[in-house]
Amino acid sequence: MATAGTVSREDLTKFYSPLDGYLKKAASDLWWWFDGSIERLGGDDIKRIYGTCHRSERVKPEASVFRKCQRDEIATAEEILDDIEDLIGLRIVASNKKDAQSIYEFLQGNRDHWFCETTEPPKFTPYTLAERNGYSIKTGYQAFHITFVFSRSYLPGTEVSRWPVEMQITSQLWEYYANYSRKYFYTAKGEMVDKLRPYTVAIARALDAAEDIVVTTTNILEGKPAEDAQDEGSEG
Repeated sequence: MATAGTVSREDLTKFYSPLDGYLKKAASDLWWWFDGSIERLGGDDIKRIYGTCHRSERVKPEASVFRKCQRDEIATAEEILDDIEDLIGLRIVASNKKDAQSIYEFLQGNRDHWFCETTEPPKFTPYTLAERNGYSIKTGYQAFHITFVFSRSYLPGTEVSRWPVEMQITSQLWEYYANYSRKYFYTAKGEMVDKLRPYTVAIARALDAAEDIVVTTTNILEGKPAEDAQDEGSEG
């Protein structure tokens, strides 16, 4: 049941359900353009890193959209295209946080040559402890986020031509923590959040320290001087 002033479940279903196939098509198209951008603009190091990454996509489930409509008091179904940033979610999982940062910085450096048409410039947010991001400090969650609105027409099938996208660039250990946190801590409310904070952040920092060792070891195996490998592994 919708709360007062929010879109009804019936109206949301009528609007959102027919978009499912187009959202999936948009996600597929985005990967095609993204791969092309890596091939055209990426140097050898970026191509090597990207070749080791895992990637996935998802379309935000209707139930999640409806919960957000209730929470944020979104009044009409059409407003979700403006008020919800992640109807399409793209995720790139790198081997370690250094590689994740390299992909993120590559995209930052090419923001003026973005891989797809957008309605406005992409927004970059580093959810990391190293950047002292407030959400990361509070929850221990870490990833690099990029949000943008993909501009693409799928006429005559639908008149919708703007598709909100959130891209997450993360590492294997960061993803592990996100899944662990979601299972055990995500539903915590009120005072319990503050009680759990020291533990959630401690777990995230311990995984970060483990990742520093992974990065340092990898650099040594790649033949970098030990002191350089140690410096890179201890960043953040």
